[in-house]
Amino acid sequence: MDALNVSLGKRLKQLRNKRGLSLQDVGNRINKSRYTVRDYEEGVSGMGWSTYIEICRIYGVDPNMLANEIKQEVFHSNKIV
Repeated sequence: MDALNVSLGKRLKQLRNKRGLSLQDVGNRINKSRYTVRDYEEGVSGMGWSTYIEICRIYGVDPNMLANEIKQEVFHSNKIV
């Protein structure tokens, strides 16, 4: 698992829960199993760009803004002080 996938997964889980959606709900909308969605959220597996875009659309977030937010979070958490 890499830090980007883990951070992105945590954020996607927060967004899904905020919208009251289940893993199955999201899986149905993107034509993936709930287990695949869970793996995305746990950072176990990465997703393709088109899947990422579709999930962002479902959650009502801008994909570029979310990607930048995650990159900054990972950068700052790995910074040696």
